[in-house]
Amino acid sequence: NAKRYYLDPERIILVGDSAGAQLASQYAAIHTNPEYASLFGLKRDKVTIKCLGLNCGVYDMGKRGAEKRKGLVLDYLGKDIPTNDPRLDVFGAVTKAYPPAYITTAYNDHLRDDAEPMFRFLTGKGIPCGWKCYGTPAQKDIGHVFHVNILKPEAIACNDDAATFFRKYL
Repeated sequence: NAKRYYLDPERIILVGDSAGAQLASQYAAIHTNPEYASLFGLKRDKVTIKCLGLNCGVYDMGKRGAEKRKGLVLDYLGKDIPTNDPRLDVFGAVTKAYPPAYITTAYNDHLRDDAEPMFRFLTGKGIPCGWKCYGTPAQKDIGHVFHVNILKPEAIACNDDAATFFRKYL
């Protein structure tokens, strides 16, 4: 349907917020690692993911699965999936083919502690990345998925920074 929707399948930017950031990061690993894709019974799509926008997400599902076997993690994984299930090991599935990523969070994002480790992990693998924490500790209204409120100066800055990063890879 690329022609129908005027899409260029060779220039895809995958962006996700919160759980969507986790899904985007995991899908990028599935898309760039055939062995990992086979764990899900998936084959590579005929598109090129040029870069990722990962906003306010959880990225180390193996760690989160072991630490947080409740709430949203159980909704995502199901109660019967063991914490050592290889599908949870997104970090172990990242290869050099993983796309460049711009990772964002805010000082008052309850998932803030997941952003910088993802940045460090990807850059340690040689994957081009950007990372920024927006707002200040005193700004209680700049928290989880803050960038969606496009009237806030921090959201404007975040979205502009991400667009600048994306342009480098298109």
